[in-house]
Amino acid sequence: GLIALGNGCFKPNISTRVGSLYAVKDTRRDAAFSIFYCGINLGAMFAPLIAGSLRVAVGFEAGFTSASAGMMVCIATYLGFQWVIRDSLKRRLL
Repeated sequence: GLIALGNGCFKPNISTRVGSLYAVKDTRRDAAFSIFYCGINLGAMFAPLIAGSLRVAVGFEAGFTSASAGMMVCIATYLGFQWVIRDSLKRRLL
C-alpha cells in the first residue's frame, strides 16, 4: 500500500515538472515526455534484474544497496541539472 501511495504522489509531480520545461505548442515537449517514459520503463525493467541478481549472489543487503545507489545517482543528476529547469522557466516567463 505504501509503495502505491508513494508512486501515486511521485508520478503526477514529475510529469508536471517535465511538462513545464517547454511551452504547450513546442514540439520538443513530446520528445521530453518520450525520453521520460523511456527512462521510467528502463528503470522498471533493469532494477529488479540487478537487485534480484545481487540478492541471490550476495544477499539482501547488496540488493537494497544497489537500489539506494541508483536512487542517489538519480537525485544527483536531478540536482545537477536544476539550472536547465530554471533557465527553461525563465525563458517561458519572458
